[in-house]
Amino acid sequence: MDFSIASILALDGITNGAIYALLAMATVLLFAVTRVIFIPQGEFVAFLDDDDEWMPGKLAAQISGFMHRPNIALVYGGFFRIDAAGQIFAAHTPTLAGDVLMDLLWQRDAFTGSASNPMLLLSAVKAVDGYDSMLTTGEDWELYLRLAEEYSVAFVSDQVVRIRSHRGPRLGDRLEAACELEQRIVHRYRPIMPRRLVSHYYQKIGGKYCRLGAATEGRKWLRDAITVDPSNLGAYLQFVVSFSGAYPRAHRIYKALERNGGA
Repeated sequence: MDFSIASILALDGITNGAIYALLAMATVLLFAVTRVIFIPQGEFVAFLDDDDEWMPGKLAAQISGFMHRPNIALVYGGFFRIDAAGQIFAAHTPTLAGDVLMDLLWQRDAFTGSASNPMLLLSAVKAVDGYDSMLTTGEDWELYLRLAEEYSVAFVSDQVVRIRSHRGPRLGDRLEAACELEQRIVHRYRPIMPRRLVSHYYQKIGGKYCRLGAATEGRKWLRDAITVDPSNLGAYLQFVVSFSGAYPRAHRIYKALERNGGA
């Protein structure tokens, strides 16, 4: 990275929340929300959702994360979660690096937290055919999985973005689309998934169908979850609750207790 690029990246500290592109340097492409990346310029790409905020120095730190490190396709950092008023209520420190495919499949770590966090190597994104335009939810996660099949991930230790949280419905609450995506993920990765992980996905899919009011279909997936991993006690519980007619309400109570427990 030469001085001219470093000078432009230094402006990162005063462009908080702006949408801009360093196309003249053919170095970094930056977009807001829309995942449009097949432009023949730029080495890296980063996105900024319209209600998130980049921290000063984000771009420079992440470009440094790529330097002299072969096979890295994604560099991310820590993040803050902020409320509608911009007040920080949680912070996440990055831990996943290297071969992260199985970690991403388990989804036990918040990872980037938002598409506003990572910087991606554009050639790698193109090599795995980019975002799937047919998806209406989880498209970032699905892309990260495909990248993780072929490439490694690195992180910078600092918090690089403030992610705004909102009450009410979210894109991730599109249950039918989420069911379709999770079924696709199981189909693609089942050969490398341990039995517990396969059961976990079947349980999630079954639970979503029950929440949608399709209890018969949901119970089919929950039975499969139990068959694959008979020690999956949660699947037994969900299967029983699915006969009560109160599954959606029971799920809301569970999620409320989960949030309060993590507060």
